[in-house]
Amino acid sequence: MAPIVRYASFFVISIFILCLAVGEFILWQALPVSCSNHEKIETNNPVKFVTNAKGQGPFRGERWSQLVDMDLSQWYLKNKKYESVTIKNTEDSIDISSWWIPAGEESEKRTVIVVHGINGSKKEFNQLIPANIIANSGLNVLMIDVRNHGESSCPDGWHFAGIKEWKDVDAAIEYLIEKKGIPEKNIGIHAVSGGGLGTFFLIKNRKDLGAFSLDSGVFDWDSIVQHELEYHGVPGFTWQLAIFVAKFHGIFFDKNLPKEALNDLQERPLLVFHGTEDSRVPFFHSEKLVEYVQSINGKITFFPLKGADHTEGVLSHSKIYEDNLPKFFKTNL
Repeated sequence: MAPIVRYASFFVISIFILCLAVGEFILWQALPVSCSNHEKIETNNPVKFVTNAKGQGPFRGERWSQLVDMDLSQWYLKNKKYESVTIKNTEDSIDISSWWIPAGEESEKRTVIVVHGINGSKKEFNQLIPANIIANSGLNVLMIDVRNHGESSCPDGWHFAGIKEWKDVDAAIEYLIEKKGIPEKNIGIHAVSGGGLGTFFLIKNRKDLGAFSLDSGVFDWDSIVQHELEYHGVPGFTWQLAIFVAKFHGIFFDKNLPKEALNDLQERPLLVFHGTEDSRVPFFHSEKLVEYVQSINGKITFFPLKGADHTEGVLSHSKIYEDNLPKFFKTNL
């Protein structure tokens, strides 16, 4: 009997170790980010910028290749200056590379922070276009690179699904309050793609922020983890292993966070844009989000962007952004 117990114990331990190893491998497939910008967009800034290069866009395939040389000059920053600013997240020792675009009127307090997604940065077109649409309308704009992205500090080269990144945005909010004299109620967030994950933490923890806008955001946590793994060539059914192993790295994914955060929206409005053909964050995420906010009688405005892929809407449906994004923040901040 004793040998059987020993063999059984050895077998169970071996399976456990194998599962940990597989989970670690999966985690490293899904979470690493580049801590830099691609060469083509390295010189981008609010005054002049280009799209990402072929094979480096927000979605894959020939469709993106047809957009790489698109003229973006209509969205350049006009008759304004921007300032490069380094914001300190002293709690985590992070330097946050930022661009401050002040409004024309010094008395203007309404300010929007633009937050990029996974492996993005403030130098990408899907950040610069909405930022400049807002800035050119007369509001203040702050564009930031969260940790491990763009020109900010790169302590570990991972994206933590908003769990740590939201603290960098929080530090940016404190900067606006302390250095620019902007009341929290006059600050809004425009988050693109994975930047929306950190925004849920802000909704939950910052009760006085004025308004929120999401472009191609995530809502169904289980689904997006599986989808992201499959995007990186890893079988989606292994997502539970990745989440389990993440706990050993101090990463505790909270799959209920979106709903919990939205319950804290209260009277604060939410604006949502999402392409119906999104191949990175499927369209149903925003459909479910909108349905949930409506079920709790929240204030939400939804623009489905017919035929658009991931964050492509700022190019293919730019008029919708131009007509609605500035108006939303001007009205609610």
